[in-house]
Amino acid sequence: MEDKRNYYFDNAKALLIFLVVLTHIIEPVLDIKFKLKTFYIITYTFHMPLFIFLSGYFAKKSSRSTKSKAKKMFLLFVVIQFFYSLFYIFIMHSKIAKMTWIYPNWTLWYLQALVVWYIISDYFNGFYKWFIGSIIIALLAGFDENIYTFISTSRILVFLPFFVLGYYFNERYIEVIKKNRIYLSILGAIIGFFVYRYNNRIDVQWLYGFEPYVQISSNLMVGMLIRLSVLVIAIIFSLIVLGWVPRKRNMFSFLGKYTLIVYLSHSLIIQAFMRFDLYNRDTNIQLLITSILILICVYSTVFIYLFYEKFKIKLVK
Repeated sequence: MEDKRNYYFDNAKALLIFLVVLTHIIEPVLDIKFKLKTFYIITYTFHMPLFIFLSGYFAKKSSRSTKSKAKKMFLLFVVIQFFYSLFYIFIMHSKIAKMTWIYPNWTLWYLQALVVWYIISDYFNGFYKWFIGSIIIALLAGFDENIYTFISTSRILVFLPFFVLGYYFNERYIEVIKKNRIYLSILGAIIGFFVYRYNNRIDVQWLYGFEPYVQISSNLMVGMLIRLSVLVIAIIFSLIVLGWVPRKRNMFSFLGKYTLIVYLSHSLIIQAFMRFDLYNRDTNIQLLITSILILICVYSTVFIYLFYEKFKIKLVK
């Protein structure tokens, strides 16, 4: 039976997960590789927001019940958080790591957030009401100094607008976006120029969605305007990416089916490289080689999974 996948979305997910991995690879060198900061800032504004957008889109299209989706994601978080904690305690020898399900390890906030977004999606009853409301909530969240990373509360609230946008997205809008991609790209180039020009004044922490305004600026209203700007820029760059993603199948399309495997494995692999002094960054060549090796290791997990699935099928037969 032919696999009737939508390769447009597979291509988008394959591109996004590559950018997620790449930005996390270069994150430790932003202090010494200044030229990478512009790429990092621009990419970070949209890669997770657009991923969350796609999660919202597929949450609505899914035939599974909300309970089933939320339960599966919650159990996945519990299991992966457990193994992450073991990794940080016994492999990384972290002095602050502990077995907890309240504060997710690094990238696992996304799994926690999906559980909450799946549950509240049952109450979505109007795009404008929920989108405008989610923007207001995202902006108000920054005034609270206490939520921070506690069960990913800040990120759940800050990135909620993208889940809402995806939930109400209709595939026919893709053609409209593609027709306007040149204009959107020009706008993106202008924004990119200003990011390059003033990136020494931009704190990458603004992009992570968990800092309270008091840590962004001494003036809370300035902090709120910065967050609003980041949200708007994220939408613009997300539209640009959606405008240029190809519709047809290509050699990388199949990776869009396995983005969760890449997402869950890449942070452990990057941390392992750093723990065992394999993360060489002294020269550009060393950084390039390190990046390639990490990418090979990360994407190898997909092929290991495929081999496992094929072997499992043979055993069943």
